[in-house]
Amino acid sequence: MADNFWQEPYKKEPTEQKSKENKQIEHDELQKDLQFLLETPQGKRFFKALLQSTYVFESMPISNKEWYAWYEGRRSIGLMLYHRVLALGIHYLNQIQGVD
Repeated sequence: MADNFWQEPYKKEPTEQKSKENKQIEHDELQKDLQFLLETPQGKRFFKALLQSTYVFESMPISNKEWYAWYEGRRSIGLMLYHRVLALGIHYLNQIQGVD
């Protein structure tokens, strides 16, 4: 504690930079994991079913505002995954949708 007493209080450790680097590393690892999954037939089937169940490729049924909010929350998760797949390449989405 005595050693730290004389340090200038406004000097901070570069933890913010490390945090950004760690987030980038984690993001890159998740993208590699996603790519690994999408290169298998099982992964493609899984993501196709997941994106279909979140109404990414079709319109959402709207019966009342409570259900709309529930479907919209579900769809936002699907869109997040859709954009992660899109970041890997359009050919992955084409394969999932059966365009190729």
